[in-house]
Amino acid sequence: MIRRPSASSAGAGACAWSLVPMSGTAAAVPLSQLLVKRIDRAYVAAGGLLVAAGGYALLAPVQAHSPLWAVLLGASIYAGGAVGAMTVGNELILGAVPPGRAGVAAAVVETSSELGGALGMAVLGSIGIAVYRADLAHTAAAGLPHPALAAARNTLGGALGVAGQLPARLGIELAAAARTAFSHGLDTAAAGACIAMVVAAMLSARFFRGLEVPPESEGPERLRG
Repeated sequence: MIRRPSASSAGAGACAWSLVPMSGTAAAVPLSQLLVKRIDRAYVAAGGLLVAAGGYALLAPVQAHSPLWAVLLGASIYAGGAVGAMTVGNELILGAVPPGRAGVAAAVVETSSELGGALGMAVLGSIGIAVYRADLAHTAAAGLPHPALAAARNTLGGALGVAGQLPARLGIELAAAARTAFSHGLDTAAAGACIAMVVAAMLSARFFRGLEVPPESEGPERLRG
C-alpha cells in the first residue's frame, strides 16, 4: 500500500516479507549455540539484542519511497538477533529445572514468548498508529471533508480507500499524506524498539553474566552462576 503495488507484486511482496526474515532466524539459532560454547551466555544474548537493535535502526529512516530490500534487510537482522537472544534465554530456563519438569519449563517459555510478542506488537503498533493519526490530521488537505478525514485516520488502507472516492486532486494529496504519515509512524515505532533492545542488552549482560547450564547428568535444580 505504501509503494502502490499491483496485485501480483503485492502477493510477491507478501511472500518476501515472510520468507526473507526467516533467513536471519535460520542462521541465528546454530550461531548462538556455537557461540555459547566459547563466550559467556550473557554476552551472546546481549550481542543478539544489539544485532536486533541494529535491524530496527535500519528501519527507523525508512520512507514511503525507500526500496523494499532496505525494509527486508532490517527485518532479517532484527529477527535474527532477537531469535539468537531468545535461544540463549530458553536454554537458561530449561536448564534451570530437573529433566522431570522440562515440560513445565517449555510451557513457560512458550507462554512468555507469545505474551511478549503480543505485548510488543501492541505497544509498538499503538505508538505507530498514534503518530500516523497525528501526522495525517496536520498534513491532510484543508478542503478534505471531516468524515473522510476521520475514516482516513483509522488505517492506511482506509485512507487509500477514501482517497479513491475523492476528486482527483484531493485524492492524490490524501494518499500521499497518508503514506508519509504511515512511514513516520513506522519509523517512530522502530526507533522505540531499537531503544528497548539496547536496554534489554544491557540488562542481559548485567544479570546473565556467569550463568551456566549444568550437564543433564547432574540433575540440576538450578543454574550455577
